[in-house]
Amino acid sequence: MKGIPGFTVYPLIGNSLNYISSPVKIFYLLRQLPNKFGDVNEAHALNKRVVNLYSPQDIEKILSSVRHISKDIPYTFFNPWLGEGLLTSNGVKWQQRRKLLTNAFHFNILRKYSRTIIEQSDNFLNKVEAETENEMTDIVPLISKTTLHIMCETAMGTSMRNGIKEVIDKYFKAIHIFGNCMVQRFSRVWLFFDFIFAFTRNAFVQNRIVKNLHEFTDNIIRERKELYSRGLVDVDEVLNNNGRLAMLDLLLQEETQGRIDMQGIREEVDTFMFEGHDTTAMALSFILMRIANEPEAQNKIFDEIQSIFGESNRLPITEDLNKMKYLDCCIKECLRLYPSVPFIARYLTEEIELSSFKIPANTICNIHIYDVHHRADIFPDPEQ
Repeated sequence: MKGIPGFTVYPLIGNSLNYISSPVKIFYLLRQLPNKFGDVNEAHALNKRVVNLYSPQDIEKILSSVRHISKDIPYTFFNPWLGEGLLTSNGVKWQQRRKLLTNAFHFNILRKYSRTIIEQSDNFLNKVEAETENEMTDIVPLISKTTLHIMCETAMGTSMRNGIKEVIDKYFKAIHIFGNCMVQRFSRVWLFFDFIFAFTRNAFVQNRIVKNLHEFTDNIIRERKELYSRGLVDVDEVLNNNGRLAMLDLLLQEETQGRIDMQGIREEVDTFMFEGHDTTAMALSFILMRIANEPEAQNKIFDEIQSIFGESNRLPITEDLNKMKYLDCCIKECLRLYPSVPFIARYLTEEIELSSFKIPANTICNIHIYDVHHRADIFPDPEQ
């Protein structure tokens, strides 16, 4: 690791003190590292070591290989909440869950979700219009609740009734608190160790709010199971008509076959409820912000919509999306500028050479998606 550039190193603590900061400051710090140290740079302390990757060639070498698919920190920090779901699991368990859940997101079943998406979008627009008299409105909570409703009514097949709305606000608050605990832990290397973290105030807070997060998903699973027990979900009819089951229905069906237990169901429901609604909400928020600040692009989007719908007030259908070529480009460009997940990580179980540096085994590899998307040598004028 000595040959890899990075901040000045001290005994035991390595160069970890540079990363003890607020989430905002850490974000900006990570953006400065490639200019300061190059596309491969390191951070380490105690027996933990991290390599930051910013080069597309190095990232391709990691992501295109089936030899480098292990995950460790920071994914393990999610375990108290998400257990070993698809996001955090490794090896055989990941492969089995991945194969099992693929059927729940087939293109044909996604088409069936369009009605729910349209209805919830209408509800969202009504809420936005109700805010027009206010000088300033934070639309992120409105978007997040919309995407959460869509996830519940599609992948989970629940109506969000029977008292489940009472815990939604508690659920969002709990996610925010859990996120703060995660960032603070990730920026303090001594908290990487579970036996140390367990004695901190953050661990106490995290354990308390995880109960709220599990309460929400337990309600969703319970509501769906009740429909099964009352015979209101006919799985056989769906399957006999070559239909595909919604995600939660698929998991409950697999449970009856003994291929997953209730803990496994909650792991995947927790994972998809969080990942499904949160990443989408963040993407939509940034897209709306950027379009609002780009009048020329906004006018072109409007003209394209007008060319499809004219003066008609009809609801959109799936086929209309194929005609929205310019809007599609804008969405993809916003995802380039503001990826919902700015970095992902892999745990190297064997030595690998990246940009002429030998990276040792047992190293965490941070892949900085955000920075690759903002490289001037790939995207001329990358901030536009």
